[in-house]
Amino acid sequence: MTNDEIAKRFDEGSRQFTEIRGEFAEIRGQLADVLKALEPIPQMKRDIATAKKNGASTKELVEAWNAVKTGGKFVRWIAPLIGAIGGAWVFVKTGIARIFP
Repeated sequence: MTNDEIAKRFDEGSRQFTEIRGEFAEIRGQLADVLKALEPIPQMKRDIATAKKNGASTKELVEAWNAVKTGGKFVRWIAPLIGAIGGAWVFVKTGIARIFP
């Protein structure tokens, strides 16, 4: 192998090394972009946890509201019955007092 061939191989190796160095620089830049894109993930996890808590609170509120609606239906059903019984009781008390003074 001659000195010229060795020099050519050395130059080719240097050129390839320079290309590889450029590719590594590009990879570092892409990796930096990926890391920057991953930065908000912890905050996203906290937001998801908060949303889950709020979802549970909302579910509890809906269940409470449904219980109130059911209770309201019961009151709407029972109130006339209690009123009728109370009216009958007052009528009986008043009627008995007038009959037996």
